[in-house]
Amino acid sequence: DKAARGVAISLSKPIAAIQLQQNENGIGAKLGSIARLGPGSTLVLCGEGFDERTVKVCVNDLFYFVFAQDVDSATVVKG
Repeated sequence: DKAARGVAISLSKPIAAIQLQQNENGIGAKLGSIARLGPGSTLVLCGEGFDERTVKVCVNDLFYFVFAQDVDSATVVKG
């Protein structure tokens, strides 16, 4: 299981992700737009998702929720 915090993975295929955006008051976050993270992107696992099928990742200082099954098929680059 790759859902450990701090594990870096590299994508071999594109995946869908939901960006997290900071609330206007600076406290907490809200769901933003759906993005496509491309092959070769490095994701750092950083927390639990909004349900049991998702995980929180960081890519280039931005946070996203992605499906855990997409992470399971990725290659660990640091962990």
